[in-house]
Amino acid sequence: MTEPAARRPLLFRFDDFLDRETRAALTEALALPRLLDAGLSVRYGATGRTAEVPPDFHPALAETSRRLHELIGLAPVVPPSFRVRHAAPGDSHPPHLDAYEVDDAVLVATAMLWLDVGGCVGGETIFPDATPPLRLAPTPGALAVWFDYDAEGRPEPASLHAMTRVEAGTRLTLNLFVYARRGDVPQATGLAAQLGARAEVWGAARPVLTCVDDTAAPESAAALSRACQALGVDFRHVFAGEVDPRAEALPVGDMLYCVSTSAAAERVERQLWQSGVATFHRGPDGPFCQHTDPMRALSRAGLPVPRFVLPTRGGAVDAATLVEWLGGLPVVVKSPGGEGGVGTLRVDSLPGLAGTLDLMFARGLAPMLTSYVPEAMHLRLVVVGDRVVTAYRNPIPEGDFRSRPSGDPADYDIAVDPEIAAVAVAAAHCVGTDFAGVDVLLHPSGRFYLLEANSPCYFPQAEAFGGVDVARAMVEALLARRASCRIPALSRP
Repeated sequence: MTEPAARRPLLFRFDDFLDRETRAALTEALALPRLLDAGLSVRYGATGRTAEVPPDFHPALAETSRRLHELIGLAPVVPPSFRVRHAAPGDSHPPHLDAYEVDDAVLVATAMLWLDVGGCVGGETIFPDATPPLRLAPTPGALAVWFDYDAEGRPEPASLHAMTRVEAGTRLTLNLFVYARRGDVPQATGLAAQLGARAEVWGAARPVLTCVDDTAAPESAAALSRACQALGVDFRHVFAGEVDPRAEALPVGDMLYCVSTSAAAERVERQLWQSGVATFHRGPDGPFCQHTDPMRALSRAGLPVPRFVLPTRGGAVDAATLVEWLGGLPVVVKSPGGEGGVGTLRVDSLPGLAGTLDLMFARGLAPMLTSYVPEAMHLRLVVVGDRVVTAYRNPIPEGDFRSRPSGDPADYDIAVDPEIAAVAVAAAHCVGTDFAGVDVLLHPSGRFYLLEANSPCYFPQAEAFGGVDVARAMVEALLARRASCRIPALSRP
């Protein structure tokens, strides 16, 4: 019996799967000019130049597909396709999982072949959460096969993998994604037999959480995957750029969360949602109901916010009038679309404010001005459902007025005033969500002000430094929402 290189994920490595002649034939056939001449679509991006190539493109490719399916022990139920990736210096791939579903089939295993490594330096395939952790160096002719699901039929979080940055040379690889129907996996032969799948487990229907991503927050997706595994939930990690725009909405009873704030990810979230799909959105229209003016919504709800104004034009006269109304200099100017403090400015003079507003309006931005709260402590409260699951301080670095997430565990060991916690929950609900990172300024006098309620928000640092399992609380909340969905039918018409 072939011994695995890792038990979690179940991973096998073969050093000489392809001989020199086969590698040479495939390297020539899959060169970029050949792919383009054949009319295949080649995508260019930070992960390299990639193309989806059917096995019948070349006889050696068809034979390789046959050998791989026989080795793995699963017959193809989805038309197989090889993902060809040409990587050059500067290319890399962020951490991700290969846990996908097509109709009634799941992506059980991934096979990766190294064809040509052209003096490659870097470009290793790493499995940081594997047991033991693995770092696979590019080796011509080598094959790695790993299973993306565990014996219990759940996506395997330890299969999280990435490609390190290519520093020099080139790297040509083939990936084959092997799909199978759940009921077929327990009867599999070959390497899949070592998965230890049981029919009564793999055949059972399980809750499904689909996480829409745009490669922006791999740690968030990985944390949610681990929580799903612990709670018996299937986790599907889909990337916005890879979703077919013709794809139908998720089935009623599924769960959906968009981890990215990009326009592409939000578009896919709206595409996949329908009534009866559980999300953190509180309104009946799900992701189609979003506040375009959250600060005014918080103010109208009677929640404590700093004095603010949305100017309609720049100029020195208007700047002076607005500063007087806000209570004097300095003031804070916020431009939309920024993250991590980008686009948040402190302005200490009227000429500076007039020039800043003129610039923003000339660039088509819609700025917001708020009063400046001196000597305040910035708190981030993470709201899930009707409670604050964790809170922490964001200190202000020297030479700045904007706060930053802390790496000091002491900043995560704080007690939150019940009044502030209640206001944070109300703020999240006010902007229409059951999950948000609510930012609060706490003045030494005891007064506090809401700055914003961000959803989605980045939460892994609270888990890493505060030891709070935010992802589990999120999945539990979605399961509760799923159970309480008032849907007129249990299937789509």
